[in-house]
Amino acid sequence: MTEPCVHRVRERLHAGLLGVVLLMPAAAAAQATAPARPATPAAIAVPVLRPLAAAVPGIALVTPAVAAASPSAAVAPAQPPVRVLLVPARETTVVSQMVGRVETVVGELGASFREGEPLVVFECGEQHARLKIAEAEHDAARQQHVTKLRLHGLDAAGGAEVQLAATAVARASAQIELSTQQRAMCRIDAPFAGRVVKLHVRAYQGVAVGQPLIDSFT
Repeated sequence: MTEPCVHRVRERLHAGLLGVVLLMPAAAAAQATAPARPATPAAIAVPVLRPLAAAVPGIALVTPAVAAASPSAAVAPAQPPVRVLLVPARETTVVSQMVGRVETVVGELGASFREGEPLVVFECGEQHARLKIAEAEHDAARQQHVTKLRLHGLDAAGGAEVQLAATAVARASAQIELSTQQRAMCRIDAPFAGRVVKLHVRAYQGVAVGQPLIDSFT
C-alpha cells in the first residue's frame, strides 16, 4: 500500500470506522485455486489491518478467535446502576388537636425550620377569653374562701362552708390549667429542626381535630 493509502486508513481507524476489508490479488487467486474452503473477508482483512493497528497508537485489533476466547476483549461489560435509598433520621406528621382556623403556616414546601419554631398558629380569641374567665372565677372563689375562714373564726360559719369554699378554689385552679392547655394548642412548635415535605393546609383554612397539617423530616 502506498503512503497516502496507509494515511487514509489510519485516519479511518482513529474515527472508529473499522469496516475496512481489503481484498489482495494473491488472496483472490488462492480462493480461486482452493474452492474447498474459501477465505472469509475477516481472514483476508486481519493480516492487512494488523500492521496498521500496530502503527496507530490507541487502536487494538481484535480477531474473531480472540473475541471467541475472551468476549470481554470485544465488548466491555456495562456497569450496573447504583441505587441509593435515603432514609430520614426523623420524620413526623403534625396534626391538629383542636377545631379552629389556621392563622399562619411556616414557609412553603421545602422550607427549613429550627427546633421550637412555630409551624402552625391558629386563631384563638375564644381560648384567650376562656382563660380570662377562669382566672376571674378563681379570684372570686379565693375571696369567698378567705371570707368563710374569717366567719368561721367568729363562729359565724361552719366547717362545711369553709370546705366548700376551698373546693371551689381548687376547681377554679383546675379550670385555669385546662384553659391554659387549650390555649397552648393554638400554636404548634417544631419538635426538631428539619424541612417541610408536604403542606396539608393553608392560612385561613378551617381544620378539625386530628386533621394532618404538615409533613416534615430531618
